Amino acid sequence: MYNTPPLIHLDAAAWIKRKQDIVQNMKTWQPFQQAALKQPMTNFEVLTSNRLVQRTTFGKHLSVIVNFGSKTYKGIKPHTAVILQDGKKTVIETKGLD
Repeated sequence: MYNTPPLIHLDAAAWIKRKQDIVQNMKTWQPFQQAALKQPMTNFEVLTSNRLVQRTTFGKHLSVIVNFGSKTYKGIKPHTAVILQDGKKTVIETKGLD
């Protein structure tokens, strides 16, 4: 949500077990991260009282809403991120990638 790289600490066995998940996660998020890197973070909002749905905005035309909860929020399924960039919507299911 803050466009910082994940810190992953693995031993050899965990790397073998999680390698495909980690590589896919990096490929999935790379376009967002590259776009966000070129703009300042301009806003961060907690959208629900339990803090499980949050939105981060970069510049004027890039934002990500993440539902960390177990209930759908305004059409955003649980464990899902929605990236809004220049009018385009990209949905990423995060379950298993967090």
